[in-house]
Amino acid sequence: MKKTYASLLSILTIFLFITSSLTSVGYNIEKVKKERNEILSSADITIPDDYQTIQEAVNNANKGETILVRSGVYKENIVVDVEGLSIIGENKFNTIIDADKKSRDGMNISAPNVTIQGFTFTNALSEEIIWDLSGLRIYSENITVDGNRFENNVLGLTVMASCYNSTITNNSFIGDGIFLGQYQKIHILKEQDFYHKIENNSVNGRPLYYFSDSKDFEVPVDGGQYIIVNCSNVTVKDLYISNTDFSVILAYCDNCTIENITVMNTNGEVILFNSDYNIVQNNIMIENLHGACLDYFSDYNIIRNNYASDNLIGLSAVTSCSYNVFVNNTVENNILSGIHISTFCVEDQHHNQIINNTVINSEKYGISLGLNSYNNTIESNIINKCGIGIFLNKSPNNLIQKNTINGNEIQALNLNSNKNTWNQNYWNRPRVLPKIVLGIPYINIDWHPAKQPY
Repeated sequence: MKKTYASLLSILTIFLFITSSLTSVGYNIEKVKKERNEILSSADITIPDDYQTIQEAVNNANKGETILVRSGVYKENIVVDVEGLSIIGENKFNTIIDADKKSRDGMNISAPNVTIQGFTFTNALSEEIIWDLSGLRIYSENITVDGNRFENNVLGLTVMASCYNSTITNNSFIGDGIFLGQYQKIHILKEQDFYHKIENNSVNGRPLYYFSDSKDFEVPVDGGQYIIVNCSNVTVKDLYISNTDFSVILAYCDNCTIENITVMNTNGEVILFNSDYNIVQNNIMIENLHGACLDYFSDYNIIRNNYASDNLIGLSAVTSCSYNVFVNNTVENNILSGIHISTFCVEDQHHNQIINNTVINSEKYGISLGLNSYNNTIESNIINKCGIGIFLNKSPNNLIQKNTINGNEIQALNLNSNKNTWNQNYWNRPRVLPKIVLGIPYINIDWHPAKQPY
C-alpha cells in the first residue's frame, strides 16, 4: 500500500511539474506575442507597406520613430543616420538583411540611441581581403542590438572605438562573433571602448563569454568566444574554438595565461589589446587571420611553444608593442609573414625578441620588421623555404644573429633600413667571406657568417 501511494505521489508530482512548465511556456509565448503585437500596432513605418526598402524608410523617418520590417529578404547595405530609431524585424529567422557580397557592411549605425531587433544579417563578404567587413557595424553610442542572428559574414558585429555603451543581448552568431576595439578609423583606443552590456549571446550554439573587472579565475571550457576586459590572473586553457571571428580578446589585462587551446578557421585571432605580462603558450592556431596578435601597446608578453600554420600571418606584434618575447614557436605555411612586427598608426615597437623559432614556407616573408621597428633581436631562428627569409622595412638598429637562413627565394632584404647588425648567420651554404645583405638604399653586411647551420 505504501509503495502504491508513493508511486501515485511521484506521478502526481511529475504531472504538476509538466503542467507548470507548459503553463510557463504558454505564458512566455503569449508574452512574446503580446510584445510583438504592441510593436505592430505602434510602428510608425512598415516595410514593404510604406516603402520597398529599409534604407528608404530610414531616409524618411523622424527621430525616435519605429520601423517594422515584415519577413522577407532585403538585399541592402543600410546606413542608419537618424537618432533614436527602432528598427524591428518581424521574425529573426525570416527577416533577412543580405549584404549581397558587395564588399560593404550589411548595416552601419552612425546615429545614437538606435535599436536593432529581430533580423538575420548575412553575406557581408568580399572576394577582396577586407578583414573587418561586418554584418552590422556600430559607429555611435547607446546602441541596442537584441535578438538577432549573424551568419556567413566576414565579421558578425563590430563596435568601433569611441562608440560607448552598446547593449548586445540575446543574439546568435553562426560562424561569426563580436569584435570590439576596432581603432583603425580614429587611431585611438581606450579602456572604455571595451565596456558594453554583453549578455546571453551564443556562438555556434555555445555561450559567448564576456568578463570584466575580475581576477583570479579560470574561464569555462564550453564557450564559442571569449572577451575579457580589465582582468588579471585569468587562465584560458583547454579550449577548442573554430568557425568564429576573434576567438579570445584580452583588453587591458595583465598576468593572464592562454594555453593549450586550439583555434581553427576563424576570421580573427587570439588578440591582446594594451595587455602586459601575459603568457600565450602551447597553443595550436590554424587557418586564421593571425594565429596570435599583440596589439596596441601590449608589452612584456611571452609567446612561446605555439604552432601557427596556414594563417594570413602566423604570430604578430603591431602598433607600439615592445619588450615582448617570441620563443620556441613553430610557424609554417603562412601567407604574408610567419612572424611580423610592425605598426599600424602610432609610435613604434622596440626591444622585442624573436628567438629560437622555426619558420618554414611562408609565401611572402619568414620574419618581417616594418615601420619604425628598432632595437629588436632576431636570434637563433631557422628560416627556410620562404619568399624572403628576413625582411626589414624602415626598421633601423636591430640585431640579427646566429640564424639559419636557408633555402629561401631571397635570403634577406632591407628597404630604408640602416644601422642593423647582422652577425654569424648561416646563409644557405658555408661562407668564408662576409655576406652582403641586399638593400635599398642601404647595403648591410654580415661580417662573420657561420660556416654551418645551427
